[in-house]
Amino acid sequence: MIARLLDGLFPRFCPLCQGEPIGETLLCHACRTSLPKLPEGVCRRCGMLFPGELPEGCAICRRESRVGEGFFCPFVFQEPVDQLVTGLKFGDRTEWAALMGELWWQECGEALSRQAPDMVVPIPLHPWRLIRRRYNQSALLAREVARRLGVPLHSKALLRLRWTLPQTRLSRAERVKNLMGAFWARPAVVKGRTVVVLDDVMTTGATLQNAVATLYRAGASRVMIACFARTL
Repeated sequence: MIARLLDGLFPRFCPLCQGEPIGETLLCHACRTSLPKLPEGVCRRCGMLFPGELPEGCAICRRESRVGEGFFCPFVFQEPVDQLVTGLKFGDRTEWAALMGELWWQECGEALSRQAPDMVVPIPLHPWRLIRRRYNQSALLAREVARRLGVPLHSKALLRLRWTLPQTRLSRAERVKNLMGAFWARPAVVKGRTVVVLDDVMTTGATLQNAVATLYRAGASRVMIACFARTL
């Protein structure tokens, strides 16, 4: 009764088109069905783009031992998914984290649950960047994913030690160099555990792969990658 009363006083609208929402995602039917899903041709272990590779992983996964043990990402970073991501990240639409967490869960929750993770760890921001932005969008999304998985959120298990240039305007080689030595993980938290490291968007994969390697060096037994969207 209270929920119906609040809906009457403060009607909800689809955040993308202002239409009538359906279910807990708050998106209208047209916008929900228009979200572009991640196609085949993305490695389901590390998230790298290697079309036609074998199910056990891409060439990198079969050669390297310290890569992600699973890649859980539902959408492609293009319209209208990019509107949700940029609204949360740069537009102060922090309430969209719950919406995006529910969308992620509908697409990837069952598959990740079968992996029995112990915790969810967000990609951290440098403290100065966190002060400027006032929140970490990846941590907000990770909180929603952790809650639905029923596992702890450890937002301080992975730390960013040094300031790095924004990744958006760098090439892949520049991104890799930019992130060298940027992260440190707490062995007391992650040692022997199955960790899900989560970011909002994966572009070249440099940030997440660096985080995966850092978590393995700290003693994590398995590391899986989760994100809301992936660029192609």
